[in-house]
Amino acid sequence: QFNTIIARETGQTVQKVTEDANRDFWLSAPEAVEYGLVSKIITKRTELEELVK
Repeated sequence: QFNTIIARETGQTVQKVTEDANRDFWLSAPEAVEYGLVSKIITKRTELEELVK
């Protein structure tokens, strides 16, 4: 069920998420954005502070 949720939220297929979850699968920050796991890379503390206001 977790893989189904990740697939839905990222736009990846359940099969791809399952394959990726069953192996060592590391992503850089830009790769995580491309995969759909994160929406933005924070590079400065001030950016984070603006997001949590």
